[in-house]
Amino acid sequence: MSTNVKLIYSYEQILAGVDALAQKIHQGLIGPDGTAEAVTFLVLLKGGVRFACDLMARYPGRYYYDFAGVSSYSDNTYSRGVVEFSHFAPRRDLLDGRVVVLLDDICDSGLTLGSVAGRLEREFQPAAIRTCVLLHRQGAAFTPDSCVFQVSGEDYFVGYGLGMGEEYRHLNGIYAVTVG
Repeated sequence: MSTNVKLIYSYEQILAGVDALAQKIHQGLIGPDGTAEAVTFLVLLKGGVRFACDLMARYPGRYYYDFAGVSSYSDNTYSRGVVEFSHFAPRRDLLDGRVVVLLDDICDSGLTLGSVAGRLEREFQPAAIRTCVLLHRQGAAFTPDSCVFQVSGEDYFVGYGLGMGEEYRHLNGIYAVTVG
């Protein structure tokens, strides 16, 4: 079996998109007085870490952050259809009464983001929940509030934190993988 890996987005394209998204998030939080309250970024592990670090470095306002270990994928390229919360203990003081922005690598089917947003609504009292992803697959059952890139088709994406199992996360670009 061979694997074909094709560059879809370069590192420079990714950083330009992440920078624009950071500005968009900040602008969306500016109130009538011209200031933006601090936001809490809740980063979904593992794939969302690299995206989140670059986004937070470019975010011009005050923020807090926390992590949650959540996945609907096994070590393969398909969803199990069930979301596994391997580590979900965000600090209440960082979520209650705050705008919480969920950051993830990809909204593929929407199962993970929808499950995490629902759990936040049930267990915490955020002022608002926003969802932002690096990649949003058109046709997903859940539509994030913001994304860096829209993707379509059946390709599996790796690089820039996105992995196939634990492989390919180290790549600086985003690549489409075809196994055949």
